[in-house]
Amino acid sequence: MEVLKPLSKPYIVRIFNDSGIATRLGVLFGYNRNFRLPNFGNLAGMIVSSGIPNVTYQQLLAQSQNQPFDIGQWQISSSNPTQQDVVPVVTWYDANGADWMEPLDINKDPYQFQQGEVDFWFPCKIDGNTMVQIPVRPLTTVTVKMYPRKIVSLSRPLIGSPELKLFKTPKISGNNTTVIIPKLTA
Repeated sequence: MEVLKPLSKPYIVRIFNDSGIATRLGVLFGYNRNFRLPNFGNLAGMIVSSGIPNVTYQQLLAQSQNQPFDIGQWQISSSNPTQQDVVPVVTWYDANGADWMEPLDINKDPYQFQQGEVDFWFPCKIDGNTMVQIPVRPLTTVTVKMYPRKIVSLSRPLIGSPELKLFKTPKISGNNTTVIIPKLTA
């Protein structure tokens, strides 16, 4: 018997660049490097906050370190139309000095018609050694919604549950399928 997975609820983070001149890099997560740094590794003037009521960004950052999660579906939105042109980067690093960077492959769904928002699929593990870096245009707020597919919690066995909790990611745009139209020849 297959257990029904609950629908994923997003982690929501807002990044605001208060500079009227320069695009600045917003840094999300990376607990092991950023937790003790001023502004969690962001430049002065970059304001990072949680988009979930009664949850601080500091709580989400700390939870990413001790309850890592795997993101599938992403949604990035902004009222600034030029913000859609920037490419976020995910960086993984570890204590032996290895690191690896990968741009988020943002392929906008052709069935998505929302202005100022892009929904895309990009599998990504978020733990204490993972950072997401997003260039943010001047005087712009960017909202990032991340829908987890999996969350690890070492305390779940204390209540008789497995350490790994699985979720069904929502279909938030399009038909999530590739449509191939054959070319007809005469």
